[in-house]
Amino acid sequence: ARTTAALHRHFNQQILAGDAEEILAMVHAHGASMNEVNLATAVHRVGKMGKKAPEVVAALPGWEHLLRLVADRVGEFGAQGLSNILWGAAMIRVPPSHPSLAVLTAACLGRIDTFSPQALTNTAWAIATLSLPCSPLIAAIEAACLRDLHQFNQQDLANTAWAMASLGALRAPLVGRMANAAVPLVASFRAQELANLAWALAVSRHADPQVTASLARAVHDGHRGYSSQCIATLAWSLAQLKAEGQVWAEG
Repeated sequence: ARTTAALHRHFNQQILAGDAEEILAMVHAHGASMNEVNLATAVHRVGKMGKKAPEVVAALPGWEHLLRLVADRVGEFGAQGLSNILWGAAMIRVPPSHPSLAVLTAACLGRIDTFSPQALTNTAWAIATLSLPCSPLIAAIEAACLRDLHQFNQQDLANTAWAMASLGALRAPLVGRMANAAVPLVASFRAQELANLAWALAVSRHADPQVTASLARAVHDGHRGYSSQCIATLAWSLAQLKAEGQVWAEG
């Protein structure tokens, strides 16, 4: 007979090897014996597999059971588990009114001081993607970002800026500190990260000339191979930032 730890490792191996239907069937059969890592991994994996056809995965037998299970056992999850679950739910476009989301976001709020930059990023992205009505959690994420911004890498900066701007929550002092933190890293940003950051600054009307110039140089130096969507987003964003910067200068 397997020990409990060995059984949990076995479940995780099976989850990582299975497709969405197999994972959901496994959770339905053995969910009561799975630990919090197994369940969070299951949601994350199913979410990743549902990226191209979320409505197909959402209709699979077992998806609703998995959401109910993680909500019922929400007290078992730490920061990484909660953020991974919300990320997976966002990939499947779970409706904002789904009862599991209120449970999960409340748990995030209660544990926000333990969230890593990646967990903050994933949680903010999920809230923005699903348009969740959770102002207290958004405010707590903003405060946590201000506290931990020195630990953010380029992906954390770009994706969190995009999420907070999408929520209308990228404001001073966070927007300025994020923009300044991005300047020394901007040459290493990937195309989508540059587009996310530039768009976030543009819609937030943060037109710091040094930051705008850094973004423009990075786009000029690395634009080959950019997708048409990235090019369009960057062109619009930089035009907005330059126009806004002129207003600032004239003012």
